[in-house]
Amino acid sequence: MVRFADAYIGRSKYAVLMVAEKPSIAAALTEALCPQRSGASKRRATSPSSPVHEYSGTFLRQPARFRVTATTGHVYSLDFSQEYNNWETHSPDSLFSATTVRTYDGRANMPAHIAAEAKDCDILVLWLDCDREGENICFEVLELALPHMRPAPVGAFPDAYRGCVYRARFSSLAPQDLQAAMMQLAQPNRDEALSVDARQELDLRVGVAFSRLQTMYFRKHFGRQLGKQMVTYGPCQIPTLWFCVHRHVAIVDFVPEPYWQLTATVSAGQRSFQAQCDQGRIWNETEAQALLGSVEATTGSRSPTSLRCWSHAQRKGPVCLGDPGR
Repeated sequence: MVRFADAYIGRSKYAVLMVAEKPSIAAALTEALCPQRSGASKRRATSPSSPVHEYSGTFLRQPARFRVTATTGHVYSLDFSQEYNNWETHSPDSLFSATTVRTYDGRANMPAHIAAEAKDCDILVLWLDCDREGENICFEVLELALPHMRPAPVGAFPDAYRGCVYRARFSSLAPQDLQAAMMQLAQPNRDEALSVDARQELDLRVGVAFSRLQTMYFRKHFGRQLGKQMVTYGPCQIPTLWFCVHRHVAIVDFVPEPYWQLTATVSAGQRSFQAQCDQGRIWNETEAQALLGSVEATTGSRSPTSLRCWSHAQRKGPVCLGDPGR
């Protein structure tokens, strides 16, 4: 748990900006943390998709004015610079060293929204989702907010944020859980955020390069059937598709085999039960008949015994998950 910065103690009133990952979470935070006696207001802001909730309360044992708003997921997305949109002048393998740029949705206008709400704030509390993607969004918000906040007591970005920026860790939106998270604020984790940066770059380079490569190949060899359609490649989807195809081929190629099961009705007093051969399925008819003869020779007519032939068929269920061996 982070100890609140002593350098802030003594200020008459703080301005605290709290940023969630979705507008609905911002509303839940306001409802859970706003003192009932003060009430909260809601206003439209720079981003049409993310309103701002405001209320008064306390922070660092001092009076504070809170602004609560949200992103709508990642602020930025990664793409190649425009020149690489030309398939004729840039081969798929060139994309592994191509220049990348960050872009954002101009309709949401999230960079301007975060910058405007951070203006003159003392404290930033990050309520992004508690996973690696959320941690990455924390640092997107940090980058946008810090230049517009009041100066931290000491240091410079990225070290200064330890004095004025906090990370909330929560697992549910229940009011008591949000209130507990507010009392146990931590720090954002830069390493987790950087791991998402790496994953995004790999997904972009691998996904686009292989999508172009296989699209060009299939258009060349199957142009009539494919037309102008793209054959996209996904680093997760393609391996998953391989498993599905592999399973489908196994089901199509499956040849049923007969097997035999030996059962006997065993009586003890007034009770009886079905006994089965410990071997389970018997794949050889001669062996099955020999076992049946052995049982009948031992028990005589005292234990009704039967031998049935079954077809080793596929179990009904989802095609990709069915197990013909059971």
